[in-house]
Amino acid sequence: MPLVQIRFNSAGRNISQARLRPMMREIPRLVVRMLTCEKTLEGKVEEEEVIVECAPSFEGNAVNMPDLFLMIFANDYPERRENLGRKIGILKDAISAWLPSGATGGVYVFLGHGAYAEIKR
Repeated sequence: MPLVQIRFNSAGRNISQARLRPMMREIPRLVVRMLTCEKTLEGKVEEEEVIVECAPSFEGNAVNMPDLFLMIFANDYPERRENLGRKIGILKDAISAWLPSGATGGVYVFLGHGAYAEIKR
């Protein structure tokens, strides 16, 4: 289950939480499309779970930070690594379409080993 953290620079004047809301609704679909192998994508988008959280803003505790910053954490699979550069470009283009003119941003994708255990009682 990928985790997407969205941070925005509250010291900047370019991004507001109101501007982030529509983006937060669309990001799960974009992330699933980016992280899923094309051969297995069909029918999977609605089934995948993605956590999107608006993390605390930078609040002046960071220097030279962009207006918007996305960090995506997901398990590492060979299929995800194959076209990651191209896929992150597609996500970057979609995000930049939501940003106002003059805004800056960045997208980091962290792929690593992880484990999940379902809890049922």
